[in-house]
Amino acid sequence: MPTEPMPPASIWYLDHGAIALAALAALFAISFTARFWAPRLRSAVRPRGISAGRTRLERSAELAARFLGNPALIAGSLVAVALFAASVWPSFLSPYGPQQVGRTLQNIDGRVMGRPFPPSSPYPAGSDVEGRDLLTRIVHGTRRTLTLCAAVAVLRLLLGSGLGGVAGWRGGAVGQQILSIGSVSSSIPSLLFAFVFILAIGPRLGFGVFLLGLGLTGWAELTNIVHGSVRWIRNQPYLDAAVALGSSPLHVARRHLLPNLAPQLIPAAALELSAVLLTLGELGFLGLFLGESFFGYVPQVVRSPMAPEWAGMLSGTRLSIFNWPWLPLAPALAFMVAILGFNLLATGLRSWLDPFQQRGPAR
Repeated sequence: MPTEPMPPASIWYLDHGAIALAALAALFAISFTARFWAPRLRSAVRPRGISAGRTRLERSAELAARFLGNPALIAGSLVAVALFAASVWPSFLSPYGPQQVGRTLQNIDGRVMGRPFPPSSPYPAGSDVEGRDLLTRIVHGTRRTLTLCAAVAVLRLLLGSGLGGVAGWRGGAVGQQILSIGSVSSSIPSLLFAFVFILAIGPRLGFGVFLLGLGLTGWAELTNIVHGSVRWIRNQPYLDAAVALGSSPLHVARRHLLPNLAPQLIPAAALELSAVLLTLGELGFLGLFLGESFFGYVPQVVRSPMAPEWAGMLSGTRLSIFNWPWLPLAPALAFMVAILGFNLLATGLRSWLDPFQQRGPAR
């Protein structure tokens, strides 16, 4: 006999979606028109007469104008904040528990349906084959997915910037050998290397094998960028003066190298997060994902991992798109929003940190 449906999901950000969309529209309207109102704001807060320097109000207005005049930074920051909130407070953003299973048969919108349930009032994004809410599992899987992506991005940044810094500072045969290794690494597709590496060692080993499989490639481009920047800094007169005055290598790195490399490394971190997310989603689509206790490589079978994780939710959904399209589309949409958000964040940060754009929108 059919059972009563689960109560409609009450999610505060969906219940007030119209207000949120209106606020976002107003925010981006302000951002895209910053070139018209930003000069007037600067003129309004600029003190009259002779001033020894910019006041605190003037500096605050300058920062506000630069931030609001950067639509990519605003969009990327909003996505990053939302992902951070989902990682830290998942229960606050999800309607159910990640393991809460709905009844086998439910009366949804006047129709008796069996699992998996389509998007409806009880399940805003639909349910999986076990009857668990997909939106809840996406929210609770954010922490697990982004933790792995952040660890891989840090490993790539350490490898790329470290090897690039050594190659740029030392030069000579050492630098050429490092650049040659980077060229070999860049010729290997990251997805292919990660798939073979994880499959050969065994995904049941968990976090470590995924970290190495995803982190040992993808760093070569950053190595070339850091190498070129360090070579340029190495030839500057102020660096020769610092070395002549007896500055230690640590002091030179802290006061001269890192501040000049930061405008490139900070956006690169956001780009690496998006690149790792893309590879992780592709691995999940192929049947490899973090948290698999026993691996039987059958990519056509829809899986329901116990621990919520975005790539695991994609596993085996290739053929399900014809019968249950929400199964692959819900986690794929999460990947798309996160990847797009981190790319926009990198673009906005690059513009924000560019010394030639420090004055903000055109006057």
